[in-house]
Amino acid sequence: MGNKEDAIMVVCATLNQVVNYIGLEHYMDRYTIKQIYMITEMASETSQNKVYKFDHATWNKNFKNEVKKIHKGTIEKIGINQSNSIESVIDSIERELQDVDEHTTILWNMTGGQRHVIFACEKYIENRLGVLHHATIEGQNDRNHKNIEHKQCGRTHIRFYLEGNYTRLYENNNYMKWESRPYQSALTLEQVLGLAGFKTRENNPRKNILLEEGWNDAGLPSIDMIQALVKDYIKPQNKQLRQELIQSLRKDKSKVASNINDLKLFEYKDDVNQRQKKKNFGHLLEYMTLYCIYEYIMANNIAHFVDLRHSLNVNRYGSNEKTNNRNDYCEFDIILMTKSRKLFIFECKAGSMPSSTGKGRQMTVYATSGVYGTPILVTPLLSQETDMLDVSSSTKNELDKDTYKYVAETTRAAKRIGLDIWFLDKIEENMDELIKDIGKGDES
Repeated sequence: MGNKEDAIMVVCATLNQVVNYIGLEHYMDRYTIKQIYMITEMASETSQNKVYKFDHATWNKNFKNEVKKIHKGTIEKIGINQSNSIESVIDSIERELQDVDEHTTILWNMTGGQRHVIFACEKYIENRLGVLHHATIEGQNDRNHKNIEHKQCGRTHIRFYLEGNYTRLYENNNYMKWESRPYQSALTLEQVLGLAGFKTRENNPRKNILLEEGWNDAGLPSIDMIQALVKDYIKPQNKQLRQELIQSLRKDKSKVASNINDLKLFEYKDDVNQRQKKKNFGHLLEYMTLYCIYEYIMANNIAHFVDLRHSLNVNRYGSNEKTNNRNDYCEFDIILMTKSRKLFIFECKAGSMPSSTGKGRQMTVYATSGVYGTPILVTPLLSQETDMLDVSSSTKNELDKDTYKYVAETTRAAKRIGLDIWFLDKIEENMDELIKDIGKGDES
């Protein structure tokens, strides 16, 4: 590419710094971005402000740590106060940008940040462009026929917004017509987590199983074994098998599942590390879920998903990697990332999960990926078995209350806090719905 125009970029400090990173990534191909200005609420940076929930200082630090790998320009701060009015936010923007050359393009990322800050940015641009009025063309009553008059302005203002569901960037140049185009990102899962202030634990490297030979290269049980287990497990008539597997969490595993072709369910050889591994039914539920998701993506050639990991451990930056403190460390059973860098995080629960644990997982997902993250609970039940857990249900052939006690508690806890609940026999349908919601990412 030839000589690029100079530009600066204005972004809002946000928990979901992924949208700011992708915006920078996108426009670096077209502009030499000299500076990035981050609109930051200063009250959140004071140590005395213990109750304030928006930690802009940490968000900005996370952003700088990742952006310095691709951007050599400076990152400045447009400081505003927590209680600032729209007018005072405009004044702060005006003060910080007053020395920017009048012919330098300003790129405005309108994706993140609080609404009053976005309104202030809009008003600042409007004032600078000098929008006079919308006048209906003489003789036309159709409201779609309008003429927008502008004062002449040497600067170009480009507003843009990232639509993560369909991986599209919407752009508006000096209040002309909005246009959209697909966007791409080179962000890895590790970088996405880094933008949220997390890192993967060095003693827990996990490979992306969507890559070639991914399953076989990830130290997982034989895919044929898991495929056979799933096939037997989701047959409605195999109630006894499901019950025995769930009971195996509390009794001798050698007495369980003798009726499924003698598969060595609880012990397998890790071909990567060359050692035997022993697992319980909780791990088997993870493998079955992982297989169902993996098989769906591969069978349907879904390009929208770019990363799938199993049993990924993460720490907050600056924490002791060896700590077992759940405030600093968390394990994700399964994590799935889309082209737009959204994260779907699956918690597979064969036993109990109090509401507090579910809420904690919701908050962990929010901390690692903000509104771009979705927590999903996977239960060992089949979809038609949920009503059987209800003591007051009139459904015949209710499940054994003792065996399914903890599964019932987990399901009810998840419903109380609004977690999405998936069942092994419905994962294909769930993935169909997921694709409908987020788009296939191949629109042009």
